[in-house]
Amino acid sequence: MSAMANVEVNLASIDDAEFCKAKREVMLPAIGSMGVNWRGLAGV
Repeated sequence: MSAMANVEVNLASIDDAEFCKAKREVMLPAIGSMGVNWRGLAGV
């Protein structure tokens, strides 16, 4: 979970919206399948 939170924190500093969207489209379903609220962990 900490690695995924780190990815989200780092995506926040990337200006390429399409790149960030593509990464979230992969990451969010993976996190969702764990039943964890990642936004609370990442502080976003």
